[in-house]
Formats: sequence, structure tokens, C-alpha cells
Amino acid sequence: MNRAAWPSARGRTKTVPYRSYAVACVLALIVLAAAGLMQSSRDLWQDESTLLANLGLPLPAYFGTLPFYDQAAPPFALLTLDAAYLLTDGSVQGMRLVLLALNLALLVGLAHAAIRRGDRQALLAIAMMAVTPLAIRYCVELKQYGFEMQASLLFLLALRWMPERPAAVMLLAAVLSFFSFSIMLVVGVAVLDAALLRHRGATRWRWLCLLAAYTLAWLACYLLLFRPATALQTANYPAAYQRLALAEYLRHPALLMAQFEVIGRAQAAVALICALIAAAALVLLARRETNRHDLSPTALIWQPLRLLAGLIAIVALLWLARLYPVSTNKQFLFTMPIGALLVANLFVLAADRVRLRAAVPLALAAALMPSAAIALAREWREETDIQDTRGLYAFLKTQPDALILPDILFEPTLRYYAVRDPHPPRRIGALLQPGSAPMESPQEVARALAAGTPSIRQHVWQPLDTARGYPAYADWVVRHARQAGPALIAATYLGDERERIYADAARRQGCGIKVAYRSREVVALHLDCATPRP
Repeated sequence: MNRAAWPSARGRTKTVPYRSYAVACVLALIVLAAAGLMQSSRDLWQDESTLLANLGLPLPAYFGTLPFYDQAAPPFALLTLDAAYLLTDGSVQGMRLVLLALNLALLVGLAHAAIRRGDRQALLAIAMMAVTPLAIRYCVELKQYGFEMQASLLFLLALRWMPERPAAVMLLAAVLSFFSFSIMLVVGVAVLDAALLRHRGATRWRWLCLLAAYTLAWLACYLLLFRPATALQTANYPAAYQRLALAEYLRHPALLMAQFEVIGRAQAAVALICALIAAAALVLLARRETNRHDLSPTALIWQPLRLLAGLIAIVALLWLARLYPVSTNKQFLFTMPIGALLVANLFVLAADRVRLRAAVPLALAAALMPSAAIALAREWREETDIQDTRGLYAFLKTQPDALILPDILFEPTLRYYAVRDPHPPRRIGALLQPGSAPMESPQEVARALAAGTPSIRQHVWQPLDTARGYPAYADWVVRHARQAGPALIAATYLGDERERIYADAARRQGCGIKVAYRSREVVALHLDCATPRP
């Protein structure tokens, strides 16, 4: 059995078994499996359904601009999702289970490699990520963000474990670049840090030369593949890339800090906090036992700090150049492994100074159990099932004579359910054009809505938000119900304000309106234009 040595107060060398870290990691992976299994049954929502509309296409389609809903994702991530789609015949739960199995296989393989190498820090980092609700969610999310997180973890551990094999590590980086757009940032900062501060002589120059070759190859892929594939994202949704003018941020620096707080929310929050508290307790116990104060940070701690600082600096520059979005924590999941390794290094540094053997297993339990309990409790209470879209769709099918009018955000999910249903609703109106295309201006959208254009494009929500034009859209939807018999407006994430806007639109069109169905973040509004609202 592998054991780690640590110095006692009297200079003797004792050993701390890796078994506690290995057992903790295994239990954490069991939590991931259980929570992911429960979460696999959660309902489809619009972020996923817009990407799923692009699956089942010929393979070359995943290396260019996707045809529907302005979507973009790394090509190998799309190919993996497409394989899951074909394997499960488009079953949402089946695809989630395939992604869960792939994530578990990767983490189990990394944990096995960490055990063989005696890398307790890696075991603890894997365990902390495995019990984090955010990581669990994106392990089964039908999007590319889970790939970004796992690609970062895999590369960082390869760099950690194979310092004398730069060619193999950089080849892995090249492959991962087709699974993750963000991995280039991780590779650039991590390899440059290792080459300049970890290696010397010929080894340093091999790393630097290979990094230069990788960078040139990545830039070629960016110009030929990645940039065309993401062009509509950057052009159509500029608010995600920079919400305010740079001058506004310079006048109000607090706004800039608020923008970048999403990076903190992309970490393994509860697990990191509990691990830090447990490490602090171990430090106090070590000092009480040995009266030693040699708990100074090591290179293993400074290295993740440098990586985080370097990545934040690079992302800030790319964001200012409108090349990388800073809007939600899912865009920064690639930083979670760095934060986990940083805290794991601190934990092991403290644990190695403690003589009481029972202290380390208890500290590991204190570090991991709260986050694991939160994750399992959330799944048990179905808190991660954010939209009851299946319940809404089932209700719509109980109204065979009604004209179904999907609101903007429910429209792609309704399409996905209806296409795979042998007996879908008979009448569906107010459908949007799903094709990817350049964004119209708010003025063009307003004119089209006012003119009663039969169909508008799927990304209309962006100019509507920009120009506060939702009332015009509500009027356009309600007009479909006139002389069409009973109708149902089916919506997700509608909120009180937009329900009121629909009520006002119904009143203007001389229609009665009432809530016919309501569940988690979904609502169906019954329209009766033969019975005007008083």
C-alpha cells in the first residue's frame, strides 16, 4: 500500500495511509452517481432543447455553424452528444445517463491513476468536485459546459503527473481543444507557468517550443473552425460579452467586480469552504501536538494561485475585446479544478503535520459530507428540476381542441417533445423560424410584429429585451387566437410582469384570459376570444 511520509516533532518519519483519501474519493463518486441518476429524470429546458435541435445531423455539420437557434459548441463535444442522441433514440433521460456514465468513467480512471501515484491532493480535488451540486448538474446537462470542466481537470492532472513527457501532454491538449473552447486558456497559462517556474534547461525549452506549436495550431483551428462556428453567438448576443461600455466600468469599478463575481460562483463552493475549515482545524491540532510553526505554503499552493490569477487576467482582456463572455458561472466551470486543487493542497499540507491518525479521516468527512448531503437532499426534493416542461406538455395534450401558442422560451422545447410524440397536439401556432441567422435590429422586429408577419425568427427575444418590446410580441401571439377557437399560451419563466403583459394584450384584442395550468416555472394561459374580458 502506498504511504506518505510526514515529519514528526522529534524528527522521526511516520506514515499516513492513502486509504482515507481513496475511500473518501470512492464515496464521493458514489454520491455523484446517485445524485446524477436522480437528476437524469429532470425535465428538458430551453438551453438544452435549442442545442438538441442540432443533433442527428451529418457529421461535417458539427465542424461549422449549426443550423438552428444560433447554437455553438466544440465539435467533439457535439459529436459525443450526437452519439448519445443516436444511442438512445433521442431520449432525454437516456442521453443524461450516457453523459453521467462518461463522466464517472473519466473520474474513476483519474482517481485510479491518482491512487497509483499516491497523489492525495488529486484524490481530494476529484472528491470535492464530485459532491458539488454545480458539477453534478453539468455532468448530466445536455450542453457543452461539463466537457469544459472535465477537460480542464484532465489536462491539469496530466501536466501534474507527466512533467517529463511534454509531447504526450501537449498532444492531449490538442485533442481536448476540440472538446472545450476554454482549454486553450488553461493550457497557455498552466504550461507557461510550468515551463518558467518548474523546469530548467532543455526540458524548459521543449515545453516552450511545444506550447508555441500548440498555440499556432489552435489559432489556425480558431480561424478555420471555431470562429465561424461561434460567429452568430458573438454577433447576435453582445450583451453576454460586454454589458456596458468600457468607460462606464472605468467610472464605476464596482460594476466590473460584480461582473466577474461569476468566477467565484463557478467553484466547488461548499466543499471548498468546508475543506478550508477542516484544514484550519488540522493546523491548530498540529501546532498543539508539536508546537511547530513550519506550515508555510509550498510551491504546490502557489502554482494554482498563479493559474487562477493568470486566467482571470486573460479572461478580462478577452472580455474587454468582446471575445469571451462573462455573464454566468457555467462559462467558468473550467476554473473549478484549479480551485479544488488549491484547497486540496492546503488540506494535505495541514494533514501531514498531524500525529493523530483519526484526525485526517474526520477532517475529510467534515470537508465532503456537507456538500454531499446538500447535493443528495436537493435531488431528493427535486430542486434541480427547474422547469416542469413535461407536465406542461402533458396538460396541453389534454386540450385537443385548443390552439397551442408557445411563448419564446418554451417554443424549442415544445418542438422537441412534439416531434418525438406519435400523437402531438393537433394545432400549434405562433411558431418561430428556428434557423440560425444574423440578428435583426429592434426596429426591424418591431415593424414585423406590428405588420402581423406570420412568422418571426427564434432569436427575437434579444431585440425584444433591448427595446422593451415584449408587449408587441404578446399582441402578435394573441392575434393568432382570434377566430381560432379556444387557445392556450404555453410559457416557461414567464413571471408576473409578462403574465400582466399577456393579460393586457388579450384585453386589447377583446379576449378573455385566465390561468389554466401552473407548475414549476411553467404556466398555461387560456385564451377565449369569443368571450371578451370585462
